[in-house]
Amino acid sequence: MKVLMFGWEYAPQHTGGLGVVCKELANELSKRHEVSFMMPNARKITERVEKIVEKEVATTSTQSTNIVDVSQPVEAKLDAAVRKYQPAYINLEADLLPYVPAELFREAPAIYQVPKAQTKVTDSVKAMRAIPLTGTYGKKLNAEVTKYTLAASTYYEEEEYDIIHAHDWMGITAGLLAKAILKVPLIAHIHSTELDRNGAGGDQAIKDKERKGLELADAIICVSEQTKKSIVKAYHIDARKIQVIPNATTWRNHKPATALKKVPEITFLGRLTHQKGPGKILDLARELENTGHQFSYNIIGDGYLKEQLQATAAHLNLSDQVDFTGFLEPEALKKKLKKSSLVVIPSVAEPFGLVALEATAMGIPVMISANAGVNEFMPFKTFETWDLYSMKQLAIALLSNPEKTMSYVQTCQEALRELKWSKSARAVSTLYQKLIKEEKS
Repeated sequence: MKVLMFGWEYAPQHTGGLGVVCKELANELSKRHEVSFMMPNARKITERVEKIVEKEVATTSTQSTNIVDVSQPVEAKLDAAVRKYQPAYINLEADLLPYVPAELFREAPAIYQVPKAQTKVTDSVKAMRAIPLTGTYGKKLNAEVTKYTLAASTYYEEEEYDIIHAHDWMGITAGLLAKAILKVPLIAHIHSTELDRNGAGGDQAIKDKERKGLELADAIICVSEQTKKSIVKAYHIDARKIQVIPNATTWRNHKPATALKKVPEITFLGRLTHQKGPGKILDLARELENTGHQFSYNIIGDGYLKEQLQATAAHLNLSDQVDFTGFLEPEALKKKLKKSSLVVIPSVAEPFGLVALEATAMGIPVMISANAGVNEFMPFKTFETWDLYSMKQLAIALLSNPEKTMSYVQTCQEALRELKWSKSARAVSTLYQKLIKEEKS
């Protein structure tokens, strides 16, 4: 079976769990199917791999998924795609161009001068050439996703595929055009929605794309029942169309520590965004310090809140205790986790929570917000994100009785053994076959 897969991230080019999940699931599916993964700027994978230690390079490079870098399409083919699909599908005048910031055109004055009325197809062709396809999450994301959608079509429109599998709204936007061109079923795989990432004040254009994609997809995969309910409620999607297939991890289980360090390390791991709630770690640190406990803290990850968090740590006189590590490559991350005594995941919204599985595999106790989808599959200790007192008491309990904490970690590791990418890939394959059978009948 030939699978056309769309995604914005693929490890080691990733900012969080999405890229890791895309890689692991695609590689597992490649044992059963021929998978082509379309992504922007795949060259970054090579650049990132060169920075990873030799052991990780070997692991990263041994994959069977066909990675297709769509960031540099032949200009003539891209121009043809814009002219061909703009009036029938993309409607650049109404959709793309209002989201292209003026500075984009100022950055490329040699390409063309932007006309006051951007309504002609020729203007859209020029706009597509001007948009850099970086594969990042910048201010031009809407514009980049539209270029990605059109650029990808130049690679697959003459090919034959049996099914389309698209990850999150960026991939689903490209998947909808592929469905129209190839006339095969489309699966929308939701790892998080705009409501999860930015709440009610999220980007309306993105929410509209999500709604359209979910309505037109032949089937939907989501990572938890919680996410399924959210999709049904927010977008009024038929629940029978949605299948829950959890994530997993390839990290091997390590034995939990039998004793606490003299100064235990509490670790936050995730993007430094409001969704992930990194500020709660500093709130927790303040409470623990006020009650006389001596800990150190790691904040692992990067994001737009970093400077604000550093300023808050300084204001609380915690700069010496808090280590802002930035984004860590897998081997460096594992080394840091090995030194941790507790991982705290205080996400305001968490459709799944892959980092909780990774920490568990490293033998580290996890406490996580009660709203995390991973709690449907794992017996984690939980807390409400607004309940700082309960967070403090739970942290103290997990850091004051090594024997009970070790038993807790072992229980979590037993549950983790049930979450396997091979199991998830089998469920996805079964869905592929079901949709293809329905398409032919």
